Amino acid sequence: MLPELFGTSRLFDIQNGKPIAVINAGALTGMRTGADAVGAKYLARADVSSFLMVGTGMLAAYSIAAILLACPWIESVNLVDPLHPERAEEKLNKIKDQVDKLLAACGEERCVKYEAADNLANDARKAHIIVTGTPSKTPFIKREWVMPGTHISCMGADMAGKQELDSKILADASVFVDDISQSISVGECELAIKNNFIKKINNEVFVNLSDKERDIYDILKKDLVVSIRNKDIDAVNAATISNKLLQMAYSSVYEEDKNIIRIHDIKLDALEDLIEGANGKPVLIAYWYKSYLRRIKDKFDVRELKTNENLKKWSQGKIPVSITYLASAGHGLNLQAGYDYYALQKRVTR
Repeated sequence: MLPELFGTSRLFDIQNGKPIAVINAGALTGMRTGADAVGAKYLARADVSSFLMVGTGMLAAYSIAAILLACPWIESVNLVDPLHPERAEEKLNKIKDQVDKLLAACGEERCVKYEAADNLANDARKAHIIVTGTPSKTPFIKREWVMPGTHISCMGADMAGKQELDSKILADASVFVDDISQSISVGECELAIKNNFIKKINNEVFVNLSDKERDIYDILKKDLVVSIRNKDIDAVNAATISNKLLQMAYSSVYEEDKNIIRIHDIKLDALEDLIEGANGKPVLIAYWYKSYLRRIKDKFDVRELKTNENLKKWSQGKIPVSITYLASAGHGLNLQAGYDYYALQKRVTR
């Protein structure tokens, strides 16, 4: 019998394409549901001791284990299956054993209380943390059930057309996603956006390289080496050339000794216009390369969001212009109305 979630992931050597590993993607998918715990840790209230797990499939054990690891103050777990209510009681002990094994694999042990819930409406009203993990295409958590201050992590809507929450919940909520474009086409936000319960405003600003700057980019891409101000920039493999080209698209490129060679200022100039156009609203800049961070800090009065104090001030709107590393920008940042967010893209097109 095949498992509930079946798939494989393949790993290849980036240098030569040689296969390195074939991995059970079912387990990887389960582990990736740890994102719900990240959301609960940074966005949920810290004064709650229980949470509601909605769904009894494979994701349930991984989600519960992740929440218990990330939120050690949780003392009890309520389990409910909105599609098949009887399964909560039937699977409770099995899921508890799976959670214990996952925690043990992490070197952890938690003594928490588990209960099977039989009335979703009542339990949702009492919950301050709700995690959903079902294949439902019909919303089963209604707006009137959700109390102010409730945090909900939605893990089940992984394909177009799936939906677990009443769209009115999203209309009244602060919504956080890790990939905006994917969340619009697939996921809990898809139908809420299509039906105009929530709106996403995306303002893309395109800039153009000069002919000279574009020639430098094209020569490096074709020949893997280019001379800039009597200094050679070379790339020894596919990974290096990709990285060098991305650096150039930003504004500058590293030499071998890590010195920075400026290529252009067009994105900095465009950023200056955007900051002025914000009319005093707080602006958050996301970056990839330290070379660009240095150039931004040289040109603008910005604050890095590295400390809890700066994060708190940012959330209060007290930092006019801040900057953060893109890969670490998803934890606890307030990106709600009244804030402008600029991700400095690194692609070059004709």
